[in-house]
Amino acid sequence: MPHDGVLEHNFILQQAVEQARSSKKDICIAWLDVTNAFGALPHSALFDSLRALNVGEPMVRLIEDIYSGSVSSVLTEEGTSEPIPIRSGVKQGCPLSGLLFNIALDPVIRSLQGASNQHKVLAFADDLCLLSNTTSGLQDLLDHLHLQMSRLGLHLNPHKSFSLHLRGSTPVGTSDTSFTLNDHQLHPVHEGDFHKFLGKPVGFNAVPNYTSLNDLAQLGVKLAPWQRLDALKTFFFSSLQFPMRTAQFPKGDWKKIDKLILKEVKSTLNLPNEASNEYIYGNRKLGCCGLPISAEDADINLVDSAFKLLSSRDALCAERALPSLHSTVRKRLGKIPDDQMLSDFMSGDIGGDFSTTSNKFSNTWTVGRVASRRLGIQWIFQDSVPSLVFRDMTLKVNHRRKILFSIRDRLRTSRVDTLHRKKNQGKVLELVSLAPASSHFISDGAFTRFADWRFVHRARLNLVPLNGAKPWLKDSDQRCRRCGFQQETLAHVLNHCSRYSHAWQLRHNAIVDRLVAALGRRGEIPSCNQAVAGLDLRPDIVFKKGTDIFIIDVTCPFENRKSAFSQARANKIAKYDPLLPVARADTAHCAYPCWSTGLLGPRK
Repeated sequence: MPHDGVLEHNFILQQAVEQARSSKKDICIAWLDVTNAFGALPHSALFDSLRALNVGEPMVRLIEDIYSGSVSSVLTEEGTSEPIPIRSGVKQGCPLSGLLFNIALDPVIRSLQGASNQHKVLAFADDLCLLSNTTSGLQDLLDHLHLQMSRLGLHLNPHKSFSLHLRGSTPVGTSDTSFTLNDHQLHPVHEGDFHKFLGKPVGFNAVPNYTSLNDLAQLGVKLAPWQRLDALKTFFFSSLQFPMRTAQFPKGDWKKIDKLILKEVKSTLNLPNEASNEYIYGNRKLGCCGLPISAEDADINLVDSAFKLLSSRDALCAERALPSLHSTVRKRLGKIPDDQMLSDFMSGDIGGDFSTTSNKFSNTWTVGRVASRRLGIQWIFQDSVPSLVFRDMTLKVNHRRKILFSIRDRLRTSRVDTLHRKKNQGKVLELVSLAPASSHFISDGAFTRFADWRFVHRARLNLVPLNGAKPWLKDSDQRCRRCGFQQETLAHVLNHCSRYSHAWQLRHNAIVDRLVAALGRRGEIPSCNQAVAGLDLRPDIVFKKGTDIFIIDVTCPFENRKSAFSQARANKIAKYDPLLPVARADTAHCAYPCWSTGLLGPRK
């Protein structure tokens, strides 16, 4: 879609409220509920609207063919009822339904708006909002809307409709003005209360609603650990995006959510408190869990919203957005802003004239400015056209749909880099990040037992409680509790402790068996674990495809940085180098790949 309808509608409404307060005038708002809007629209009104719009008689006949003659029957205990003709309502699930409903409602909206340059009505499908600077003006709009909707065959429900009368002059506040719809009073919105228009609370000194945030407590009930992570990403965090985008909660509240979630996620992963947070919040494609940070995402959404409004494809919205930003900067600095002033303001500059001034009202630009400063985003305006610079990345107007993803992805990737630089907890993840398949189980738990899950995250961060993993306790016994080796480290337990030698063999053979199963369908396997050409060398697999021969050997080194894998590969190549002349005598091409599989998932 070319426009951001919900965002733009909320911006226009916010601008109307802000303008009334700054000019010390009243503003009256009414939110109307249409009873069964999509199901009650008469088909005759729909056909008349199409003809009035001059879409062409063939198009009208096509729509008439879709809707005319529709019937429904009810299956009862006595049998099927007589056919019930359907003469109202647009079809559910049809891609044309929303467009047809808007076409039918458009004459009503245009009659309300008239020739005024100021918005008198905001309409998003069946969500209607009326605006006026006077009580009599709003009441006239309500009466006119009721009359027009009745002629169309639709009815407004006053019991689910609300009104707000906000005084812009001192003392600023709400008034209990009575607005009626067909002689029924609308519910007034008092100070401290709010009404949601397209999901965003609108009111005066409104108290945030934390109901959706409290749903987090029930999220982990009866779910496997990997399902909890997936549920967080799929349901909980996705439900927070709109409150973030519309600045419904302060930064401190998002931080409290992050603190609560971090504790629960570490418990889900069986990680101690000292586990690096970068593993939780790092890029999922690079081996980390990829959970969002609410406080950070809230800032990115605020920047994204401000940029989208300034680069809106809706001409009317774009015409209002830039002057609104100019007005905000002018009121703060006391002079007409140029491109550099706009850039400094939106980048969060706190020096120069900005150090001694402040903004009287909070709006899209002020919260976007603060968010940009926290994230380190630089705004650049050229001929009033904005662009964003974040680290080594420049985002222009044609990238407006990629801002949220691009900034978030860059932040997550930088956390992975930070984790890799950590001497202890980053060495395994440096190798895990090389292959996305190494972390497939984090999202779906495939081929993963609960015991595996409890172990693997601790092991990847080298946080398994072993005797040799406590170098700060120099006087403690660091010997292996199984074989008595001088230092019980994770590498020793997984790769060197003689008590687990049978497990090494089983692990190695399991990998070989999977390779044999995969290669067997693609060529010939002359031998497995057999001496070749009378030499004392037994490669795990000899694979032949056409005239090519591949001598494959499997090794399972411990993930002690990339150098460990490189050294393991070099050792295998040196070991089987004597086979190369023998193999080349019988084939056109010979190679000996080393299949390196880490103990904790990485492979190369």
